[in-house]
Amino acid sequence: MMTMESISETLQATGYFSNLDLRANPSQPDRLTAAVSLSEKGHGQIAENGFTAFRDSLGPATTPLEFQFACRSRPWPDAALEKPEGLPAIWSHLEENGMHRLLLEISPALTWFKGHFPEQPILAGVVQLNWAGLLTQHLFGFRKTPASVARLKFQHVVLPPAVLELKLTPISPLAVQFRYSSGHRDHSQGRFNFAEPDS
Repeated sequence: MMTMESISETLQATGYFSNLDLRANPSQPDRLTAAVSLSEKGHGQIAENGFTAFRDSLGPATTPLEFQFACRSRPWPDAALEKPEGLPAIWSHLEENGMHRLLLEISPALTWFKGHFPEQPILAGVVQLNWAGLLTQHLFGFRKTPASVARLKFQHVVLPPAVLELKLTPISPLAVQFRYSSGHRDHSQGRFNFAEPDS
């Protein structure tokens, strides 16, 4: 049986974590809780291959583990956090050359799935649009909501539970493209156009 120290060493060796804290799970003595922050490599592994493949790639060390992902930044605006039951947890947030990449956990417990639809919950396109707009406005520092949305496409439905990567790419000082994907499948995309900045 692997010890907590050997499990920690195995996980650290993957390069998937920038921070890792293993703890005993008081409610389940045979399991451990891993509070982690993802590295760029770990973020990419989940974005490209999904969480199940990510877990499987860790080998037998993950058998007794429950992961708790901690994002080091605060991407959601404060006003949105007043109703956290409607927001997906953000597992990771990377920013490079002005482009933001976020991993969103789409839990069946989100309020948006109540009644939509009882036999097979799906994530509504308007909810995806709202989340992308809130994050774009906050992360790029726009003071007002988008003036318009262009080139909007909904390609594949999102079924919970899921982990999506949201990419926010600046096209111009007043336009940002968004794209939701999981693995190599695009779920939705479009472009937010903002009005001239306030003088």
